[in-house]
Amino acid sequence: MAAKQAKKSAKKTGKKAARRSTSSRNTASKKSAAISKSAASKKRAGSRPQRDNKKQLQTSGATGPLIRAIRPVASHGPRPLRLLWIPGLGADRMMFARIIEELEPLLSVPVLHSFLEYPDVMAGEVDSLESLASLLAQGILPDDPYDMVIGYSMGGMMLQILRMKGMLEAKQCVLLCTAFSGNDLNPIMHRAASLPRPPVFLRGLAQSVTAALYPVFRIGVRDSVEYGRMFARFPRTIFFEGPRWIRQWQGVPEPFYSDCISAHGTRDPLLSYPKVSSHKAPDLTIEGGSHILFATHPDRLAQFLAEHLKSKHSV
Repeated sequence: MAAKQAKKSAKKTGKKAARRSTSSRNTASKKSAAISKSAASKKRAGSRPQRDNKKQLQTSGATGPLIRAIRPVASHGPRPLRLLWIPGLGADRMMFARIIEELEPLLSVPVLHSFLEYPDVMAGEVDSLESLASLLAQGILPDDPYDMVIGYSMGGMMLQILRMKGMLEAKQCVLLCTAFSGNDLNPIMHRAASLPRPPVFLRGLAQSVTAALYPVFRIGVRDSVEYGRMFARFPRTIFFEGPRWIRQWQGVPEPFYSDCISAHGTRDPLLSYPKVSSHKAPDLTIEGGSHILFATHPDRLAQFLAEHLKSKHSV
């Protein structure tokens, strides 16, 4: 009797051990699968920031005023032309993408493109276009004069101020769709620039809504979605304070803008074409052109720039 009980007990113990062994193998298998899945997930997660960072470097810099070359200097062959681009309010290098795309095939030498980018300042750090220009000047590398500097809209105002302050040297300066003082704003924009700004805690929402609506109002414009994203990532303080600084700007003395070449559209809703022309007649006038010639007439602007580069250089 005792022998039977011992045999029965041993049989039960064997079954339990088998179940524990099977359970252990299943648990180990699940852990192994989880580890493999986690490793694959980490690998994918590790590769995504690299792509995102690369895209960010190609479109915008959020670390302050920088100059970034998008094409390396050739170690042999003709010396590359050095071009500096200064974007307008609410914009970054994306503003110039189509102009550059049209420009480079028109030139027979390599081009080194650089871009000034607006810093993400806090409210009160900057209080005028002059102080903003001084901040941007920190990103200008001490090197040979640029072959050409192109300023668009508020970027053209920055160009004028930087020249006046002796912070920028260039063989040629180009003013695209820009003003020569705050009085050049169209009456509606002049009044709008004096309206109270939204409180700081609402500015993020207001900027996001503006960026989202931009493609709706520019439905016929190529890359309008990208331009909307450009508005969304623009430094918030400058986005909302910039119009007031432009309205208050008194301009620079004539020698610092009269020798620049310029282009403007006759139907600019932001800047008065008659007022702008009274300071300096544009070298290129685009009939019916609006304030966004960079999007609507990039080919005309590229031809304009190429002609002036060829007049100064063997390109």
